[in-house]
Amino acid sequence: MKKLILVAMAFAMVSQIFAQGLIIMKPDLAGRVERDGDELVITVFNEPLPSNGTSGGNARASVATLKLNEQTQTIQVPALGANTSFEKRVPIPSDPNIIVLKVTLKVNTTNTVQGDVLENNTFTTSFKLASGTGGGGNRADLTPVTFEGGNLNTKVVGAHRIAYVKNEGRKPSTLSKARFTYFLANGQKQEILLAIPVVPPGETVELRISPNTCSSFPPSGDCNFMLEVDISDTVNESDEDNNAIRGGDAG
Repeated sequence: MKKLILVAMAFAMVSQIFAQGLIIMKPDLAGRVERDGDELVITVFNEPLPSNGTSGGNARASVATLKLNEQTQTIQVPALGANTSFEKRVPIPSDPNIIVLKVTLKVNTTNTVQGDVLENNTFTTSFKLASGTGGGGNRADLTPVTFEGGNLNTKVVGAHRIAYVKNEGRKPSTLSKARFTYFLANGQKQEILLAIPVVPPGETVELRISPNTCSSFPPSGDCNFMLEVDISDTVNESDEDNNAIRGGDAG
């Protein structure tokens, strides 16, 4: 009789859990990697899933591995409660030969967290570093924006021609100057100086070139031109070899 009473009480408690929407959880670790300047931000988080177990969703201390190209390092992850996370910052390698940094983060590598869903334990991504800088090149990098084929990206709006300059570096640029050159008939050319404002990392600015010589005073044949940025070398750039791009319109 006593055994039947205990079974009945246990059944009543389980029924009450489901009635109240209380679901027993199991831990589930996952990770991600983001870039912040010269550092990588490693985050391991525990987002528990419904389970028949009784762990309450807590994850015990575990081990993660971080692979940067061919170099692997170990990260000790502390115990994580349900819906909590752990963050660690790692410097980007300063090897100047690294152009693309391939990153793989694998959590719970020793399988110490039982019940963890293994399918989401690996996170992979890559980051393009400024050319020839590795992690030590915290500099700006101005370059004219091109079409997919590599020609200078411009468009005509009224009496102006519009060109674009992007900062592909990792620091804001300083104020600088650009030169837009039209190559005219008989070997002549027209040079127009332009001011470039401060450009934040990853941002693009618009340059308005006036006059639009190709439409105002058409040369014979095709219209060819070139945009050069930072012509006075006032910007400390990570790549000085991408400052001049040519383009043209068919005549």
